[in-house]
Amino acid sequence: MKLEEFLQQHSDSLEVCLRERAYGSSGRAEMIRDVMGLANLPTNGPRFIVLGALRNPEGEIFAPGIDARARIEIDLCATLVRKYLEPDLQIEVSMGCIGDKTVAVIRIDNCTDQPYMVSTELSQELKSGACWIREPGLFRAARRADLDRMFGLQSSPDTTPTKKPAPAPVSAPIPAPAPVTSQPVQLGFGDDPTKHSLHCKMPDVSSPPSVIAASRLQDQISVAKEVGESNVEDSMVARLVHVQQYGSESPYDERGISTLVENYNAVSSQFLDEDAYYYRETNALKLNFCVRNFTQSLLEDVSVVFTMPVAEEFNVVEQLCPKPGVPHSSHESDLLGYPRVKFFSQGAQVQQEVDILHPGEIRQLFETDLRIALSPDIAGKRIALRYTLHARGLTTPVEGKLRLTLQS
Repeated sequence: MKLEEFLQQHSDSLEVCLRERAYGSSGRAEMIRDVMGLANLPTNGPRFIVLGALRNPEGEIFAPGIDARARIEIDLCATLVRKYLEPDLQIEVSMGCIGDKTVAVIRIDNCTDQPYMVSTELSQELKSGACWIREPGLFRAARRADLDRMFGLQSSPDTTPTKKPAPAPVSAPIPAPAPVTSQPVQLGFGDDPTKHSLHCKMPDVSSPPSVIAASRLQDQISVAKEVGESNVEDSMVARLVHVQQYGSESPYDERGISTLVENYNAVSSQFLDEDAYYYRETNALKLNFCVRNFTQSLLEDVSVVFTMPVAEEFNVVEQLCPKPGVPHSSHESDLLGYPRVKFFSQGAQVQQEVDILHPGEIRQLFETDLRIALSPDIAGKRIALRYTLHARGLTTPVEGKLRLTLQS
């Protein structure tokens, strides 16, 4: 099985950890923590760290890759693991390819002697005796229940193997990990931090102003053709159509066929601002989220970054759209608390900061709802919204994924 196929197959597995870049000399503590956290998982079989690979907003694997300089540090991984972790842990480092990009694969095997701990102090978080484990979306320090499980496994005759199994090939299936539900921070839709999926009705985007104007012009052209261009200005039929379309308060529009056709051909450009307001504000999907601090500590400088897809049918609005004829700057969007939106090749990043989260506090994330401009083709599709949450007070960022389904 190709590496890319393997990663797609096990994209949601705790035993597979993707890192955009190689650790480098400044990231040795992070590498030791990641290896230790994977080795302490309550599962059998190999674990993998892939350096130079990421998932895009749709969950597909893509590879920025690593350069030649990074490989020098990667070659030291096995030596560093032997120096900083105990008991002995078997790892293998190899190179692979995703598309035309080179990635590094750290394979961690035969994790039968848990718990794996720091033997030599490496950083403030990784002091001698520190023990870490991986959970969905984060690495965290092991708790007593984790250690009880690990020591229990080690002493149980039913679960301790008599000899170490042979390394499994990369294509071997990875057993599903035991479910873990604890999270230091929860993030969900609306005002419910436990609401990780949302089914909502698709806004009506079938009749933007340009479509309505074009339909009216088509009716006028049809009437003009029926009564003859020379008589259209005096035709009672044409005047009746005008009243039906625009109301009796609007003055009768005396235009011939040629003028009507010209106006019809130019309708899309004439209604650019009106259509933009229709899609990006009046009939936009408006999203907000809330975050809850489950820890017993104060979290400061909280920053949440969403990674969202960008397509013609799902367009994240960069800033609030003003009404036609009313100027509106990006600075005003900032004043109204609209989240920061940045576009890149794989999608859009939506970022918001929260100064402080008290223990147990639930806080709405955006001051002003995020706008998404939609087209009818998006109806029935499920959209993945991935997020990463950083905060002073968390030992490691929290990662997660929300699901949005738009119903017609």
